[in-house]
Amino acid sequence: MIKRWVVNASPIISLTKIDRIHLLSDICDEVVIPQGVADEINLGGYTDTVVAWLGQSGQAFI
Repeated sequence: MIKRWVVNASPIISLTKIDRIHLLSDICDEVVIPQGVADEINLGGYTDTVVAWLGQSGQAFI
């Protein structure tokens, strides 16, 4: 059985802050970030780190 996780903004922001965002893809088979969650992060005034990750490596999960 495939472990597919759909994640909201909170774990993305928290894991990025502690430099452990890689854990999402390490512990499940597929990570899905809905477009609405990506928009919330990009427009929400969050740290540059999470916005940068979402625009680069995280783009594959949207």
